[in-house]
Amino acid sequence: MTFDIASIVAAAAATSQDMNVAVKGGGNYEPPAAGVCRLRLIGYIETGKHENRIPGKPPKVEEQVQLVFELSGPKHPAKTLDDGTVIPHRMSITLSKSLNEKANFFKLFKRMNYSGDAKIMAQLLGRSFLGTVVHKVVGEGAERKTYANLKDDAGYTVRPPVVDDPETGETRTLEAAPQISPTRLFLWDMPSKEMWDSLFIDGTYDDGNSKNVLQDKIKSAMNWDGSPMWNILRSGGAVPDVPGGEGKPDPLAGAAAVSTPAPTVSSAGPAQPHASGAAADPLAGVA
Repeated sequence: MTFDIASIVAAAAATSQDMNVAVKGGGNYEPPAAGVCRLRLIGYIETGKHENRIPGKPPKVEEQVQLVFELSGPKHPAKTLDDGTVIPHRMSITLSKSLNEKANFFKLFKRMNYSGDAKIMAQLLGRSFLGTVVHKVVGEGAERKTYANLKDDAGYTVRPPVVDDPETGETRTLEAAPQISPTRLFLWDMPSKEMWDSLFIDGTYDDGNSKNVLQDKIKSAMNWDGSPMWNILRSGGAVPDVPGGEGKPDPLAGAAAVSTPAPTVSSAGPAQPHASGAAADPLAGVA
């Protein structure tokens, strides 16, 4: 499945609010090794409005966005399976899409837009960054598990891919390894059938849950009914239902399996551990 991502992103940037401008006011999961890593942004998915619950605060409905990164570097080499398939380490961040000057999304976009040439986050797809993988240990004894995040007590660790060379005193750029996974893109206000199809993954996990997590996440949004993608599916004869709806036909039968997301990390709350298994890798099991 291929489509002209560059043209789509350029068109979206031409009509979108500039993200450089703040809005004033208020299983067998093995985590990636802790420490500095090279990152490449390979996914930008707008998943619609969802209720964000933060302990001690009233629920708040927010537009959410998922960023997916490939990791590389000495501590994070891609894994080669017995059949020769190469699968990189991947991690995701789920944020509330807010241009409030205090919002994590706005702060992260400004940091990632180190060249200053992007108007929206989607224009940063394919670019290199540095990050720090932070481990969090939960439980004790047999229940003890280690989870990985791209967030510490100070916030998200994604940053420009530049380092100071202690031997020369010069600043140099560290390029991430070439991208392995296909780019994933979904723009809520400017979707297409191709974008939608690229998010589909067939089948179920061992626990019976659907692997089609990204599309299900989008379809569970509070503003899904009547949304641009909802209308596209409806006009094509599909039933744009919510996950779990009775008698739902699969409008995307036969589409390539490509993506599963990691769980939400609140942009306002503390870093949350990634779930084990496929949920820890947003593209688990996908070459």
